[in-house]
Amino acid sequence: MENSFVLLVLFLAALATGGLLVNWIGLGRAMSRLSVSVYVEFHQHTNRTFGPYMPIMVVGALARGVFLAVMYGIH
Repeated sequence: MENSFVLLVLFLAALATGGLLVNWIGLGRAMSRLSVSVYVEFHQHTNRTFGPYMPIMVVGALARGVFLAVMYGIH
């Protein structure tokens, strides 16, 4: 049971990290080459896409990580 919980925590943390890295590395580089008006429109669309699930993923991964640290102790 504990191993499956640790695996779930790592999976959710990986999803959150992947979402942030896609936005930072992939989209950031592409958006830096756009005109100002296209950049703003593109950024608004990505916020609508990432907005609903990223707070859940990041806060969830952080809370579960803290829970694991408490569960296993910090050495």
